[in-house]
Amino acid sequence: MEDSKHDELEDMLNSYLEKFHAEFELYLQAIKDIRFLEVRRELNLPRDEILKTFSLTSKKLRDPFYIPEIIQLAYYMKENNFNYFQNYWNTYGYNHHEHGYRLKEILEKLQPLSEKIETFKAKKLEDLLEKKFNESKEKEIHISEPFIIHKFVSHNLPAHYDSYIQLINESAEVGDFYKVIPILLRCLFESLLYELFTDSLSLAHRDLYYNKYQKRARGFSQLIELLNFLKDNEYKPLVLNKINKITINILNEIKDIGNYSVHDTLGMIKRIHINDLKSKVDLALNHLLVSYDKLKGKNHEIESERLILIKKKFGLIKRKPGKKKKKKVFKKKKLNKNREDKRKMQVETKENIRIKEIWYFYDFLTNLFNLMEPIEKPENDLNFKDNRNYIYFKYQLKDEESSRDLTNEEVKHVIIDASDKIKRFYIELGFFPTINEVNEYISGYHLKLLYSRIKIEVNKVSVHRSKESLIPSPKNLKTVLSYFLSEIKKLIEDKISSNS
Repeated sequence: MEDSKHDELEDMLNSYLEKFHAEFELYLQAIKDIRFLEVRRELNLPRDEILKTFSLTSKKLRDPFYIPEIIQLAYYMKENNFNYFQNYWNTYGYNHHEHGYRLKEILEKLQPLSEKIETFKAKKLEDLLEKKFNESKEKEIHISEPFIIHKFVSHNLPAHYDSYIQLINESAEVGDFYKVIPILLRCLFESLLYELFTDSLSLAHRDLYYNKYQKRARGFSQLIELLNFLKDNEYKPLVLNKINKITINILNEIKDIGNYSVHDTLGMIKRIHINDLKSKVDLALNHLLVSYDKLKGKNHEIESERLILIKKKFGLIKRKPGKKKKKKVFKKKKLNKNREDKRKMQVETKENIRIKEIWYFYDFLTNLFNLMEPIEKPENDLNFKDNRNYIYFKYQLKDEESSRDLTNEEVKHVIIDASDKIKRFYIELGFFPTINEVNEYISGYHLKLLYSRIKIEVNKVSVHRSKESLIPSPKNLKTVLSYFLSEIKKLIEDKISSNS
């Protein structure tokens, strides 16, 4: 009976993990395609950077042992979907609120399992500690040079820290017990950062370091990130450069090695690693404890603009709740007027969003054209030979991040994507009623300028001779692309002015 329950639990766990993996991949694709440039810049982070923020890797993402970290990532995605987008917003088929509710359901199912795994992790560590001490209980421990020399009680921190440090110091002396020091150090520094924020920041900022949804301190990665935000602004007047880039780097190193599983720790940590870590731990503790003394009780308030930046980073920006309706009796005429005004505001809001979406395409084209570099046309290639009907230009497309030249296949995918966008752009502006009509005008995959007979294909741009006079001199790739952009801008402005 117990085996069947275990199998049922495992099946449910695997099912919801698979659902989360699917949601994560869809989310990554959606944030690349967000039409609002401002929002895309904030959310469109590289996959590895997002995972690292929550102490995850692609491998750990599929390991049930890391469900507590996976839950933090799912919560971050859910909050972004609800907080950055209105309830009808759709990014190329990805409805943000719909996927927010899916993530909410996954969170509700995984949360009880998370608590069990946290308990399991604590029990495994406790068993390991007990085993190692039992193996060495007959040995008398002589600590010649403690691994940690700082006395936390002298900084008015709770007494339990000193007993915890004693455990770390003894671990450094007993056989292979040093192997668990990274796990203990991670717990120590995570707890110390939480104390620092609790005793130095206004209670109004508690959500920055405490996750009330999970009823626990935020993850070590987020605590380090918060310290990194505060060190050069809110904290600097009092601590100067005591908390600096070196401090942050040491904390990140402790986080990384302290995030190994118990099995990995026993296999990978060597005595030389601990010896190298000792001086770094001493330096980081010195920085943090001195800073704690100076910051304790200051009740720092974070300026609103900076607070918004931090909350956006952690996915904590909340939508403004709707105002409750006042229970008053209005005359029918006034009530109808209010409804009409509200309807107009809703229409205007939707229209503003539509206009922003249209301008997003202009920004997209500007960025794409900036990555196009002219190259010489092959002399004997008839595809690029100017004739009485067309003049041609050849270009090479650069990768935005690495500046390398894209292959023909990669350029093809970029042009296909751009072609889909320009078709939607023409429909949004009302030049074509449906996708079928615009497909007849742009058959295949290329960019075509309305009324101007300029076409952008894979590595090639063509201009019809009848439109050649429209291109300013000198007639080269850059002037053709600039003209293309100016015409797109004119189409947008004319359409907006005619609707206003």
